[in-house]
Amino acid sequence: MLAVCKVKSFQEGLEVFNNTQFGLTGGYFGKRREHLEKVRVHAHCGNLYLNRKCTGALVGVQPFGGFNQSGTDSKAGGRDYLQLFLQGKSVTERF
Repeated sequence: MLAVCKVKSFQEGLEVFNNTQFGLTGGYFGKRREHLEKVRVHAHCGNLYLNRKCTGALVGVQPFGGFNQSGTDSKAGGRDYLQLFLQGKSVTERF
């Protein structure tokens, strides 16, 4: 699915992007380095693609997760993924 919304400025576009209930994947196409860096830092999504297609996270290489209603944490791949299957435990015993 693709959502399109007309905005008046780059800043308004970033605000609209971040004001959704989902945040799995996002993409931005642009030439201005300052806009690319601002999107990199401020876009609220788990998988952000800049100047390329918006699909294709590499399983085992890129963690796949999202923000808000799209979930949190890694879903597939990456070093953090294994941690989702572990449960920490602290045991203290007095002899």
